[in-house]
Amino acid sequence: MKKVVAMYEQEEAYGKNLAEYVNRKENMPFELQVFSQADKLSDYLQGHTPQLLLLSEESSLESYGEMSVKTQDVLYLTEHKEQARDHKENHIYKYQPTDQLLNQLMQRMSDHDKRDSPVMQESCPIYGVYSPVGRCGKTTFSLLLGELLARKRSVLYIGFDELPFWDEEENISEEQGEKGTLSDAYFYWQRQKLKEKLPVLVSHWHGVDVLTGMNCPEDLCAIQPEEWSQLILKIAQETEYAAIVLDIGSKLWLADSMFSMCSQLYVPVLSERLAKDQQRRFELWLEKNGSDELLQRMQIVTLPQCAQNGTMKERLEYALWGEAGDYVRNLIKSEW
Repeated sequence: MKKVVAMYEQEEAYGKNLAEYVNRKENMPFELQVFSQADKLSDYLQGHTPQLLLLSEESSLESYGEMSVKTQDVLYLTEHKEQARDHKENHIYKYQPTDQLLNQLMQRMSDHDKRDSPVMQESCPIYGVYSPVGRCGKTTFSLLLGELLARKRSVLYIGFDELPFWDEEENISEEQGEKGTLSDAYFYWQRQKLKEKLPVLVSHWHGVDVLTGMNCPEDLCAIQPEEWSQLILKIAQETEYAAIVLDIGSKLWLADSMFSMCSQLYVPVLSERLAKDQQRRFELWLEKNGSDELLQRMQIVTLPQCAQNGTMKERLEYALWGEAGDYVRNLIKSEW
């Protein structure tokens, strides 16, 4: 059964448009019930308990307190960015892009579920890897991180590359056959067959299951960021993986929907001045968007230079037993 978000919004057009957008999207984990009159919302709450209640901060509804006790969680919609930033524990900015708004609502409900089920909260941490800097070793770092974590637990690496990064001859073997892509995982998730099909889609490297690439490059942009986020959360919640390494790349439009689900965010950088400037702009962007909490979970990393010759798997082998591997081992020694 879908979760329910009840919303009190006196701006009828806003509420109607948002509800239509949410309720016609496939695989949304909740449905949105919108009320523009306080008495109708009160009547609804007499017989229903929504998972989340969205209340317009600007209205003067005297019965907010009474309504709030009849739901599991409450958020206030505000028209002021500063209010949302300074009181982000219970306020959300009303006029942000719809996909960002929905992602924040989903994260809010997910956090609430985790508080009720603390075992689930730590069962499958997600380690995000993102950088605004190109050619800084994001994929190498991500795979080394996955390989080292896999010595203690089952790990899935997910890479948002437009094409699979294994060479064709590396990704196919007589024993395993040709493997699938992240596009395939999305396809089976849409048809509620993800848990059944995922084991035959992944490739393997040093104990890490690897899922990466699109069937065609357009898939990455054609699928909405919040849908990718829902897919990742579904894998974390319904499979037996004990950790996920999420290689987001340099795509901020995609990463923004995934930052909140990461228990740790690693940001590989370079020592060059231009790269440092890009890093600083990213940090300023986080501050401007009220992501102070993410800054606390973010760790800047500088991966030592790795070999550039050979196949992808050969280069990773060299990196694993060289300075880069030692760097990552030292970085995550508390995880072992």
